[in-house]
Amino acid sequence: ERVVEVEIRDLVDMIHAAASDPDIVALYGTFGQGHQFQCGGYAHVEEIRNAIRVFNESHRRHDKKSGDGDGSKDGSRDGEEVLPTQKFSYAYADTFDNPTDPGNKEYFLASAFSQVHMQPRGNMNLFGVSMSNFF
Repeated sequence: ERVVEVEIRDLVDMIHAAASDPDIVALYGTFGQGHQFQCGGYAHVEEIRNAIRVFNESHRRHDKKSGDGDGSKDGSRDGEEVLPTQKFSYAYADTFDNPTDPGNKEYFLASAFSQVHMQPRGNMNLFGVSMSNFF
């Protein structure tokens, strides 16, 4: 398998572009073993979560009735209203048990998606996030 590396800014820009594109109807993210997500920290995860939130709140447009339009620019027929439809995002993981990620960044990111699915035999170990200072 080939590892794909993407800059955080490029990923956020791609998600924003998908949010504004009416032809894109859903966003799909894969997490878990074999699809390990690595980033610098929670600030990067929060940037990606905010982009996913923008995608979830964006809308695509479609005809009120199914069928082909008359060729008009927005795809509507004469007298038909073009209704907005919400875009959805789906996260899938075989497991959220990642020993290299004790802070659960993958699950924190996946929780921004509209729906999170995990295989029935997947593991999910949730640990709280904490910080302490030594004096």
